[in-house]
Amino acid sequence: MAIHALPPVPAQVQVILGADLWNDAGAPLPGQAVAVRAGKILAIGPEQDLLRKFKGATVITLPGGTLLPGLIEGHAHVAELGHGAREADLGGAPSLPEALAR
Repeated sequence: MAIHALPPVPAQVQVILGADLWNDAGAPLPGQAVAVRAGKILAIGPEQDLLRKFKGATVITLPGGTLLPGLIEGHAHVAELGHGAREADLGGAPSLPEALAR
């Protein structure tokens, strides 16, 4: 059995931009970026400010993505996903015959 190790954390600064950045305010912050080095958040702020501050950083662009700095927990409720796949989506059904057809 093969054991797979995680790739090493880059030592250089990375500026991640282009995504909807969420923080504890509970709403996306447009035009914001995050600077990271060795897996640690260095700064969060306007994209242009971070690009100026961290000249020579590797730029990672996530257009249309979502960035949740500091959120490291992730899981899925697989059983609920399966149950949901067995249910008909009746949203927008204009009539009873349409709902029954779905």
